[in-house]
Amino acid sequence: MRYAVFNSYFARAIAVPIVCILALAAPLSAQVNENKVRGNLIQFTDNGAWSWFQDERVVVDVANNQIILGAIANGAGFGGTAVDGDVRAIQFDLSSGSRKTTVLGNLKSYGGGDDHNVPAFQIKQDGNILAFYAGHNNLNGNEDGRSFFRTLDTTSNTWSNQREFSWWNSIPSNTPGAGGTTYSNLFQLAKEDPDGDGNGRLYNIARMHQSPHIMYSDNNGVDWVYGGQLTKQPSGAPTHSYVNGYYKYSSNGQDRIDIIATEFHPRDYNTSIYHAYIKNGKLLNSANEVIDHDIFDVAASFDASKITSTDDFTKVFQAGATENSRAWISDVQVYEDGSIRVLFKARDGAYSANHDMGSENQNVWLARFDPSSSSWSTYKIARAGGELFTAGAESDYTGLGALDPSDPNTVYISTEINPITGVATAQHEIYKGATSSNGASFAWSAITENSTFDNLRPIVAKWDANNTALLWWRGEMTSSQRFDTAVVGLIIRERELTSPIEYVDASLANTKRVDGRSLNITILTGPEEANGSWYVQQGFGNCDNVFASGGTGPEDTPTLSTVVTELEEGIYDAFVFFWAGNDEDWQIRAGLSEDMLTTFRRFGAQGIDPEQFPRDFVSVENNSDLQLYRAYLGRQPISEGESLKFFVGGSMHTANRLIPTWFDGVGYSRVVDVPEPSF
Repeated sequence: MRYAVFNSYFARAIAVPIVCILALAAPLSAQVNENKVRGNLIQFTDNGAWSWFQDERVVVDVANNQIILGAIANGAGFGGTAVDGDVRAIQFDLSSGSRKTTVLGNLKSYGGGDDHNVPAFQIKQDGNILAFYAGHNNLNGNEDGRSFFRTLDTTSNTWSNQREFSWWNSIPSNTPGAGGTTYSNLFQLAKEDPDGDGNGRLYNIARMHQSPHIMYSDNNGVDWVYGGQLTKQPSGAPTHSYVNGYYKYSSNGQDRIDIIATEFHPRDYNTSIYHAYIKNGKLLNSANEVIDHDIFDVAASFDASKITSTDDFTKVFQAGATENSRAWISDVQVYEDGSIRVLFKARDGAYSANHDMGSENQNVWLARFDPSSSSWSTYKIARAGGELFTAGAESDYTGLGALDPSDPNTVYISTEINPITGVATAQHEIYKGATSSNGASFAWSAITENSTFDNLRPIVAKWDANNTALLWWRGEMTSSQRFDTAVVGLIIRERELTSPIEYVDASLANTKRVDGRSLNITILTGPEEANGSWYVQQGFGNCDNVFASGGTGPEDTPTLSTVVTELEEGIYDAFVFFWAGNDEDWQIRAGLSEDMLTTFRRFGAQGIDPEQFPRDFVSVENNSDLQLYRAYLGRQPISEGESLKFFVGGSMHTANRLIPTWFDGVGYSRVVDVPEPSF
C-alpha cells in the first residue's frame, strides 16, 4: 500500500492506487498523538546518557561529514549488565545515516555506568579527534585519580589504544583537598604554539581534589604535562563543602577560554554565577582585569597566595536570600561578536538550610554579556519545574538547556512546564526559544509533545548557520547511576527539503525471506507458539495485519526484506514502522543492509504524526495499549527505476524476558537540496 502527496516544491505527485483498507481502532480526531517530535528523530545509540560538566560531548567533523558523540551505557538500559559502564563514541555519517559505535573503555562509578563518565571530544588542528574521559571520583568502588584518552585517526577511521594520565602522580603533595577526578573539558588554542610545530596547545581541565586542575600538551596530544590547580576554595565555605565550585567553559579555539562558575555545590550553598577567562596564561575578569598573572605557577608546589577564586571573578548573577536561590549552570557560549550567553537555573523561592525546600519550583535563566558596555544582563526566561528525581540528594537536577553556538538568539530547554501555555506536562519536553530582544523575551515552539517518557539534557553541536545538530536523551532515569535511556536528536539542514513520508505496508507481496526460502506464515488472531517463524497478526495495524515475531517463548526467526520498487532517481530517507506497548519495551531490528541491523526502541523512535504524512495515511491504536512508532534507518541514493530494500530481523530475547517485534511497514521520503537564494 502506498500513498504520496508531495509538497509544492516537488514537480509532481505520484498517484498509486490504494490496495487495502486501513484498520482504524478509533477516529483519528479522537486519538492523542503520543511521543510526537517536530522533525525527523534519529536514534544515535540505544543505551546512553550524559552529565553536563564535560565538553564537547558532541562534535561535527565537517571534513569527514560526520557527527561524533559520547554516551555512557547503563545496566538498567538496553543490553543490561553486559554493557554497564561502556564509554561509547558514536560516529554518525551525515551522508548515509549509518552509525558506528566504538567502546573507548569501561568505567563504573558508585555501582554502575555513571552519567558523569561520558567522554569529551576535541577536533584537533590536524583533523584527528581527541577523546578524554574519567570516572566519577572512583572506579568500581575505589577512589581513582586518572583521566583516560584515545585519538581517532580520521584517515584510517581507527581509534588509538587507551592511554591514561595520573593526576595523583602529577600534583604537588601539598595540594589541598581530597578525592578522585571527574569530568573532561578539551580545548586547542591555535595561537598558543610554544614549540612552533603548527599545532596549538591542547588543554584538558578536569575536577581533581574538589577543584579544577589543568593538564596540557604542546606536541599535539602525544605527551601531557600537569599545569596546576586553576582556582582555590572561595571565602565563606559551608561546614560541608562537596566541591569548590562547578565550572563550564567555552573557547574561541584561538587564544581564549571563557569560564562560568559557582562557588560550591548548590546543595551546600546559596550559589551565584561568576565569569572569568584564560588568555596568554593569565586569568582575567569580564572587565579584562588580570586576577591571576600566571595560571601555571602552582604546578610544582601549591601556594594559595598565587591563585585566585570566584571571589575575584566578575559576578554574573547574585543568588537571593528570599528568592532566586541556588543557581547552577547549564551551558555557556562565546560568539564572534564578543558577546557571551549563559543558560542557568535558579530556584524560585528562598534559600534554606534544608536543600529539599523549594526544589519543586525552579526556573531557567539567561545571562548575556554585552562587549560594548562590558556589562552582564540576566533574564528569567521559563519555568523548569521540579527536581528531576526525588531519590537521593540532587535536588537541583532539572531538565537543563542548550545554547545554539551558531545563533545567539536561539536556545533549547527541557522542562515539565510548557513555556507556551504555562501548563505542567506529564513528562519533560524539549522546546525551542527564539529572542529578538537579546533575551528579554522569547517566542517558544515545541520540539517534543505528548511524551510518555522524559526528554532531557539537550545539547547543540558547533556547526554553521545553515545546519543544526540538536541532541538529547529520552527514557527513564532515577539517578546518575541508574537510567534506561536512548540518545536521540534532530539534524536540521536549512538548505534541504524532504517530501512527506510515503508509507508502504509490509505484505506477502513485497516481503520475503532474505535467504530465498519460502516464507511460511501462520495467520493468527491470538497468541502464537514459538516455532521459529514469523506470523501475521490479523485484525490489527494498517491494512488490518502486522508481521509479528516472538510469541510465548524465544525463537530464532529469519530476516525479512521488504522491497519498494520503481522509484524515481534521487536521494531517499528510509524508515521502518513498528508497534510497542505504552509500558513495554517492544523493539525492532532493522536497516538498509542485511549485515547492519540496528535495534530500535520506543525511546529511540517517534510516535506517528499525521501532519508528516500524506493526507490519507491513518495511524491506529488498540485501546491506547499499543502505539505505532517510526524509526529512521538512514539515507540512500537511488537511480531511476531502482528498488529500495529494507531489512527486518525477528524478535529478541534475554534470559528473563521476551521482546516481541510487530512490524507494520516501511516508508521513504525524497530529499532535495534547496538552492541558495539569489538577490
